[in-house]
Amino acid sequence: MQREYRLVNGVGTSSFLYTFTAMKRCAVLWLCLILAGGELLTAQPLPYLHRVIGTRDGLNSSKIFALHQDASRQLWVGTEQGVSRYNGYEFENLAYTAASKQVGRVLALCSDKIGGTWIGGDNGLFYFNRQQLRAVPFAGKKGYVIEALVADAGGNIWIGGYEGVHRITAAEVSKFSAGKQHQLSPASKLSFSYRVFGLATDPYQNLYIAGSYGIYLLAKGRNAIELLWKNPNPNNYVRSVAAHSPDSVYWNLYDSAPMYMLDGKLDSLPHKNFTGRNVFIHEQQVYALTTSGIAKIFPGQLVPILSFENISNLVYASLIDREGNAWLGSWEGLIKFRQSAFKTYQLQHPHNTDAFSFLENNAGDVLIGGNRGRIFTLKDDGIIPDKRFPLVFEKAEVMTMLQRADGGYWFGSGYQGISRYQNNWLRNWNGKTDELQNNNCEMLLDAGNGYLFACTEKGVTKIDPAKENAIVGYIPFKENYAVFPELFGGIEVKGSWYFYGSRGLYRIQGEQLWKDSISGVPFESIYINKIVKDKDGKLWIATLGHGLLKCGYDERGFYLLKQFGRQHGLSSNELLSVLVDKNETVWVADYMSLAMIQQKGVEDVVTMFNEADGLLSTYYQSLKLEQQKNGRVWGISSMGLFSFHPDSIRLNALAPLLALDSVLINAGKGGEKSIKDSRQFALLRLDHDANSLRFYFTATSLTDPSKIQYAYRIRSIDSNWIYTKERQARFDLLPPGKHEIEIKAANNNGVWTAEPMRFSFEIVPPFWKTAWFVLIICLLGAAILFLIFRRRMQAVRKRAAIQQQLAELEGKALRAQMNPHFIFNSLNAIQECIVSGNIERAYDYLARFSKLLRMVLNNSERELIPLQDELDMIKIYLELESLRFKDNFSYDIILGEEVDPEMCEVPPLLLQPYIENAIWHGLLHKEGSKHIDVSCREEEGILYCRITDNGIGRKRSAEIKAGKLSAEKFESRGMKLSEQRMQMLNVKRIKKYSLTVTDIMGTVGDVQGTLVELALPQ
Repeated sequence: MQREYRLVNGVGTSSFLYTFTAMKRCAVLWLCLILAGGELLTAQPLPYLHRVIGTRDGLNSSKIFALHQDASRQLWVGTEQGVSRYNGYEFENLAYTAASKQVGRVLALCSDKIGGTWIGGDNGLFYFNRQQLRAVPFAGKKGYVIEALVADAGGNIWIGGYEGVHRITAAEVSKFSAGKQHQLSPASKLSFSYRVFGLATDPYQNLYIAGSYGIYLLAKGRNAIELLWKNPNPNNYVRSVAAHSPDSVYWNLYDSAPMYMLDGKLDSLPHKNFTGRNVFIHEQQVYALTTSGIAKIFPGQLVPILSFENISNLVYASLIDREGNAWLGSWEGLIKFRQSAFKTYQLQHPHNTDAFSFLENNAGDVLIGGNRGRIFTLKDDGIIPDKRFPLVFEKAEVMTMLQRADGGYWFGSGYQGISRYQNNWLRNWNGKTDELQNNNCEMLLDAGNGYLFACTEKGVTKIDPAKENAIVGYIPFKENYAVFPELFGGIEVKGSWYFYGSRGLYRIQGEQLWKDSISGVPFESIYINKIVKDKDGKLWIATLGHGLLKCGYDERGFYLLKQFGRQHGLSSNELLSVLVDKNETVWVADYMSLAMIQQKGVEDVVTMFNEADGLLSTYYQSLKLEQQKNGRVWGISSMGLFSFHPDSIRLNALAPLLALDSVLINAGKGGEKSIKDSRQFALLRLDHDANSLRFYFTATSLTDPSKIQYAYRIRSIDSNWIYTKERQARFDLLPPGKHEIEIKAANNNGVWTAEPMRFSFEIVPPFWKTAWFVLIICLLGAAILFLIFRRRMQAVRKRAAIQQQLAELEGKALRAQMNPHFIFNSLNAIQECIVSGNIERAYDYLARFSKLLRMVLNNSERELIPLQDELDMIKIYLELESLRFKDNFSYDIILGEEVDPEMCEVPPLLLQPYIENAIWHGLLHKEGSKHIDVSCREEEGILYCRITDNGIGRKRSAEIKAGKLSAEKFESRGMKLSEQRMQMLNVKRIKKYSLTVTDIMGTVGDVQGTLVELALPQ
């Protein structure tokens, strides 16, 4: 594309578009000057705070030659020993590449659109991207010194040095970033062979070159480099250049004031204290760095904005960051300048440095009350003794001041009463000589009816200034105090006067001070330092210990609307004063800071200021906030004063940029693992035992990093934000699953990032918590449950069969006990008694027999019966058998002392078959004495029942039963049925029944009887 140029004074300029743009810019600049009334032309350096940051803060060298701020708002500092990157908290120093090449002195810095940073200096060109620094050699060349770097709007990187200009195209930049290109090709060299000291581009992608012979232009789309301005003295070379367009170019020579050319017209900006160093553009405004400060460039004028004359003499680099802070690179280190709305003062007196009160008199003079009755005034930005006033007190502090419309001044002291100064005559009232009840006066108030109120420790004194004896009344406390409270001030609310102090709120009622309260305040005793009222009638109360109270007022008195404290952003609940400025902004002071409370919609926004913002740096014991008629606010403290205008407060509206630095993972048995490469963050999947994570992050806001606040949360864990000033978030033992951490940050003025930074990761569950494992477990569980159910059904069926068998056995046992043989013999015995005429014995036998049958029938339906019932049946049975055998055998039933027969339980009719067997098979065939013992004892919860006989023994009985020695055969199945019953019963018991049958052997080995022992656990 071809462009038309015209010659102006032999200099090539651009087309009409550039000219028209430059003309508009000039018109706007001149209009600003006119509207300002020429004030800019004579402006003094504006108030700036400064801080020198050097090697003790982590900078690798105090000699700085280049400064640059990248897209992440981090500051790059080119030094004698390499380059340092500064995020506001610490420096990251880069002195060597991974291949151990030394970076050396850095003279130029710039960033590309991909996020990489280009570094140039004595040792050539370097590129930093993705946490890696590498050298970029020039093909076929060594020792190339680079003095200038700049990136244009199209993504190209321009390099200036001893041998001219090189260009890295946007496509090549992408290759360098991806690691596909490692050196500059010869084609990057432009046809310009002079030494280059500075480079600049404009929004139109034109390139401007500063060299020994002048200013050169390489227009976009053209290959030919044109001379814009010819330097008449090449030894005084052009060291820097800046431009809005070819019709608006600014530059700085090595040893001259800045120069500029607007619409082809050349001009210089001479200034006795401003020899130029370089020029730069910030937010469309052109600035000049000189030997003594930074100035704005306006047509025909340099307007200083800051001076470093008393800070450094060797400043080589400068920039203004995106938050408006100025940074200077010097040989003393990095100097940060931050504009402040606050100005501090000290009383200019060798002995009196404490300030106690403030007054703007009728003439608009600012008066300050000091110690020992001395009055000071503001003059030429200094607080000096006011020679118009005598010492209004001999020794005491001037705690309060008031001037009436008639010009008379009234003063209250700490302990020497009240003074009036009028018409060059000083009069003092005190408790020793006058009606004054107390010599302490913290506040003088205009009562509005020609009277004054004086707040003292014993109440309120009424003053009539028109009278010679001005003390005309006294309003005492209604309560009798052993130690009177201090009154610090008063306020009129809808016709009622309220006073406040060290014990709370009081109101005048019937010429007395009645204790009052604030509805909704949950505490009785309130130490109130100040009460003020806004235009809406809301009352703001500064308390000591309970923060700030915002109150309303109705016919019942004060009521609480809101309480502000630490939880709302205040740095302390110990407040010294409060003020509502002309803009209805509320200001609150504590011992070390100042809070601004602004209502934005329905929300009250709190912004804190402290020493770092320009306030007093010492810890003061007292402070009062006062306001001039022009809106300027003053802080009066025991350690000096400060003032500011609310309209000059400039809040940092730029939210910080937040970046995730690294993730530290507790990798279970593998120890800790740190991830710093951002490309790995999006692919993070962790094992189940690597579930303790620590996230490290940084929010970049260079104005005041100490006030940056962070908040983070993981919604899947807790939806509430966790607030902190630490740059890390720690989570221990996170559950498996997909998680997302959200992080946000607020700058020094509480401006939060619009959207939180989000980072997703996944903790893989252990195999036993995976779906397939759960499915297998469910199937396995179902199979086990089926088997258990099946076995249970089998057990139920088996138990039902056992119950049926048990019932049948019990019925068989019942029939077996009462076998027909026994019943037949019993009936024959009864018949024999009747036939023989022994009627009484027949009756007795029949009664016992019927009782035994009744007991057997009653107990047959029960699974267990008391031992006593079993023994009663055994006894009747033995009696009947003894009667039937005509007392042919004897028996004993023995019960151990430890046995409780009512508590011990046994199956019914369990013992009877063994006793019957002993009689019929052991004793029936024995000659001589026949005896049976039935004994019971309990040991360790087991009931032992023994049946002992002295019969013929089991072997002999079996022989008889087999018919070998007797033809009589009798078969008893009672014992067999009892054993089966015990087996059935043991199925349902944990502790099993057991049975043992042994022969009783004599000394010579002969059988002397049989022992049956049943063990029945209880």
